[in-house]
Amino acid sequence: MATGISSLQYASTGSGEEEGTWTYRVQGFDSSTNLTTAWSPTSQPVKIDKTPPTPPTASPDRAPDYAGGGGFYKDTVTVSFSEASDPLLSDGSSGSGINPASISSPQTFTTDASHTAQGTEADNVGNLSSPASLTVQVDASAPTVEISCPATTPVGSKASATVSASDGQSGLASNPSGSVAINTSKAGPQTIQRTATDNVGHQTTTTCTTEVLSTKVITGHVKGKLIVKKGEAVQLTQTAVANAIEVLEGGSLDVEGATTKTITAIKAGVMRICGASTGAVKVQRSSGSVTIGDGSGCAGSNIKSATVYTNHDGVSVVANTIAATAKVQGNGGGTTVQSNTIAANLTVLGNAAPTVDKPNTVGGASKLQ
Repeated sequence: MATGISSLQYASTGSGEEEGTWTYRVQGFDSSTNLTTAWSPTSQPVKIDKTPPTPPTASPDRAPDYAGGGGFYKDTVTVSFSEASDPLLSDGSSGSGINPASISSPQTFTTDASHTAQGTEADNVGNLSSPASLTVQVDASAPTVEISCPATTPVGSKASATVSASDGQSGLASNPSGSVAINTSKAGPQTIQRTATDNVGHQTTTTCTTEVLSTKVITGHVKGKLIVKKGEAVQLTQTAVANAIEVLEGGSLDVEGATTKTITAIKAGVMRICGASTGAVKVQRSSGSVTIGDGSGCAGSNIKSATVYTNHDGVSVVANTIAATAKVQGNGGGTTVQSNTIAANLTVLGNAAPTVDKPNTVGGASKLQ
């Protein structure tokens, strides 16, 4: 029977056993008789694992919603960590394996910023990996859009709104920034609306309204010639009655059902004649639009004769009854002459595209483009 055994266990000090897989056996020795026993059977394999596992794999829950700029996620993204490998030990044997409970939990990001997710894992003997890192960018906010426009502006003026859009994260897919002309062809509110869309799909829409005003509104009888001066925007209502009307350079006129004898304009701004009863109308070299009926908001008029030429910003002559000739020549910006009843000749020539000159009822000859 063995007696005097000094210890029933052995602790590795690390000085003798390097990392790897080891087996052990023991031998007894009796110093009083100087006898040595045979070797014991070999122990089960024992691993000495000093190597940390590989960092886990970090993965986002989807591909970026916008691939540009390093990639951006709309509103939220979750980064998860999955088991990586446990390296072989230095003697080529397998390590202790990954402890699944040690893998870092998923991390969710929901705010505008560049976020870095970090996670680790440990093996079954507690060696901790270096952190795995993954940087993700989140765009959780809509872009900003600002529109600045004048509160009021005269009919025929050259007014514009200024639009400024920006996005601090993924950037703009559609950028409405710039200057936008305000339609001043008639009195009333004019609203500019613009929308910006960022690269992950957020949208912002902003509006700005300008009241387009006539500087003078005439409702009764006008004695003598009515002269519309530069910078003036005169409106004649349905109850107005005027003799000759002369619109000087830079002036604008809006006739809404009034009765006049003649209307002459040279280098005027906006000219609008709707539902009127008037003598000859002659408009030359207007810088703004010329509307003598448009088939919708501006009714046709009863006119003795009509001449419109060398205008630069669009001409509409629609649904009028013209007792003599009608000439629409040399205009730019689009020309529409249709649904008119003309007693004598109709000439529509030299106008820039697009030009619509049919159908009309013409008592004389027609010269059309």
